[in-house]
Amino acid sequence: VDGLKTVNDTHGHAAGDELIKGVADALAGAVRRGDVIARVGGDEFCAILHGADAETASLVTQRMLDEVSKVVIHGQRARISIGCGLYESGIDAASRLAASDKALYESKRRGGDRVVVAEPVRRVVITGGA
Repeated sequence: VDGLKTVNDTHGHAAGDELIKGVADALAGAVRRGDVIARVGGDEFCAILHGADAETASLVTQRMLDEVSKVVIHGQRARISIGCGLYESGIDAASRLAASDKALYESKRRGGDRVVVAEPVRRVVITGGA
């Protein structure tokens, strides 16, 4: 959630809680049936988009941005930064989560309110030889 600290500092923690709840509801409404949204930290959520290819992930993450932008707290439109890790961005779930987290911080670095897709992991094949 972009700007949660500012909301807390300006309007109090009740407003911050309202922002988090509004974002959670918006995210839950943006994903497909069977997908999972979970809060993993103070202002961070994780979405697991089962069986989503790059095109589907793009559609769902854009829907997330659109739905969250409808949340207004104290006259301010809610914003989120998204880091998206696709299957190709990691060999296992932990690697995909790490790649997504890195992409999330790149999204925030670019000003937030956007999606950054994680770079694919480059697999190195070592062959034997003399």
